[in-house]
Amino acid sequence: MQVWLNGSFVDQEKATVSAFDRGFLFGDGLFETLLLHQQRLVLWDEHMNRLQEGCDHLRLRLPLSTSELQQRFEELMERNGVSQGAARIQLTRGASGRGYTPDPKAEPTLLLSIHECMPPKETPIQWRAIISEQRLTDLGPLSRLKTANKLQHILARMEAVEQGVDEAILCDTLGHLSESCAANLFWIRDHQLFTPPLSNGCLAGVTRSHVMGLCKQRGLQVTPGKEGPEALPGSEGVFLTVSTHGIIEITQVDGQDIPTSPLTKDIQGWFLESISHAD
Repeated sequence: MQVWLNGSFVDQEKATVSAFDRGFLFGDGLFETLLLHQQRLVLWDEHMNRLQEGCDHLRLRLPLSTSELQQRFEELMERNGVSQGAARIQLTRGASGRGYTPDPKAEPTLLLSIHECMPPKETPIQWRAIISEQRLTDLGPLSRLKTANKLQHILARMEAVEQGVDEAILCDTLGHLSESCAANLFWIRDHQLFTPPLSNGCLAGVTRSHVMGLCKQRGLQVTPGKEGPEALPGSEGVFLTVSTHGIIEITQVDGQDIPTSPLTKDIQGWFLESISHAD
């Protein structure tokens, strides 16, 4: 597989960055992961808007325009023979001297890569989850951006792996549900959808927002839920939203079975329809 790194297409095994890159030293950067579906970058504009918001907040310079980024991905698809999978953008502030103060002359590091994975299916994949011991703090805008600082999510995923399940769900410091390691969280009760508000420390997920819009179009209310983990076992269904799969159904939390809701499959159908007919 080839990647695009700082102006050149190179084999991924030869793609290297400086040992003094601030992304490596401090997690000083951003990333975006998009669904690559039928040779199209799904929800491209929405991902680019979040990336630009992150650049503005962190005062990072994006070396390419969004149209140039798209062109590079199109060439990566052709070079690697991949039309279905995931596309990833990794941007850091680049190499700089030691210490927290960035060098204003540092050149950003930009890595573009594509990865093969199964396309979203009509029937959502099913995962088992735990409630993590990790607690998320509302960091304001940083919580809502896709920054390169994911230690709490990594530790939570390690908890899940150690307990033999697929995913971990995190709460905020007050014990309210927030998100999973790699996705946004929804649950169904009385035929109504609930999802944690951004003030609970969760990421402003692109697929989360898209699914909420699809539900609104069909008259399905989505209510901000400031509730604890006890809300999940008593629900009619629980699911996650993530760019690469659309909807992931949660069938068990901390060993307690969660019902399977027909609404979850309906929402996956709406998602697939929307990305198949996108311009």
